[in-house]
Amino acid sequence: MTKTLPTYFISHGGGPWPWVPPMREFFAPLEASLKQMVADHGERPKAILMISGH
Repeated sequence: MTKTLPTYFISHGGGPWPWVPPMREFFAPLEASLKQMVADHGERPKAILMISGH
């Protein structure tokens, strides 16, 4: 049986927020949720599908 991992929509907005201290503080909830995704599943996916309109 194949295990199915969840699907996420992750916005590319925010620009350079990880490197700009005031922006990083503003986007702290986003950063926490991205880290939580890893903790929630405990395993590394074999592949990641990314679709972009750019």
